Amino acid sequence: MSIKNLSPILAAGAIALSAIPAFGESTQSSNRNVFCQVNNGIPTTVANVQGEIKSIFHWRNEVLPKSANAQQLCNSVSAKLANYSSLKGFGGHDQGGLPTICAENSPGECSLVLFTLAPTDNAIDESERVLAGILDSGLAKDKQVSNARGIQSTYYPVDFWYLLGLKFNK
Repeated sequence: MSIKNLSPILAAGAIALSAIPAFGESTQSSNRNVFCQVNNGIPTTVANVQGEIKSIFHWRNEVLPKSANAQQLCNSVSAKLANYSSLKGFGGHDQGGLPTICAENSPGECSLVLFTLAPTDNAIDESERVLAGILDSGLAKDKQVSNARGIQSTYYPVDFWYLLGLKFNK
């Protein structure tokens, strides 16, 4: 095959490769309401509610520990939330010395581990610091403090059915 014949093939390949980053900004699936997308350079877990995008987590590097990968956390947590329907809120937990962010069915109860961070001296404080730093301010406004089983923890109630567009207004 001559170079003259290869030129259209190479041009088409170059165009196809250059289009990948434009589509790579979002991991949205057409059948999921929760997904990861990049907003202003920040990976963000969002919910698509009847065509309106509502932010859940903003994966800011300045809030996350240096060892954390914001894009990987966004993708992983978004996938977990897309398949979880019992969410009542979010909370920070100590799971064997590991700071852990959980979806909760009730305050203080880790129902689904969303992600775990590196061990630290005070896992509760670290998990609550990270959760407060990444949770969208609209969801963080109803912060509650729980003393479940004698351990103080912070709980952010979330009307997840509404967030997913599954609750109808009266």
